[in-house]
Amino acid sequence: MKVLVIEDDKEIVDAISLAFQIRWPEAKVKATRLGQKGVEMVESESPDIVILDLGLPISPVLKY
Repeated sequence: MKVLVIEDDKEIVDAISLAFQIRWPEAKVKATRLGQKGVEMVESESPDIVILDLGLPISPVLKY
């Protein structure tokens, strides 16, 4: 399972990564702090799960 975390708070990323390591040790967790980079990683990495911080500054690419 591939997981992508788009989050600017390192402590939250660490907590999410730990939770996946405990429950699903085979999971590969990747993270980025930037919304635009997250969009690029979704396209290039094809993750099974994306966890997105909705409080990130809105970029022209990310529209809610």
